[in-house]
Amino acid sequence: ILGTPEPELLNRFKSQASHMEFNFKQQKGIGLERLVPPHAGSDCIDLLYKLLQLDPPKRISAEDALRHEFFEEFWDAPMS
Repeated sequence: ILGTPEPELLNRFKSQASHMEFNFKQQKGIGLERLVPPHAGSDCIDLLYKLLQLDPPKRISAEDALRHEFFEEFWDAPMS
């Protein structure tokens, strides 16, 4: 769905898990837009992409996810 991870990320995984075999065929992702119903909206898709980042430093934190516009209707007060 999201495509093959970047070679740099795969190399990091290989160095951390040398006992595992990584044989990924490079594939472009089809995109979440094809799987998420249209009524979910662009905020939903944006948040999903940020949550599904395989590389931890690039993944959205729990705190930032809760501050994401997708959850705006549940905020008690404006988020700074």
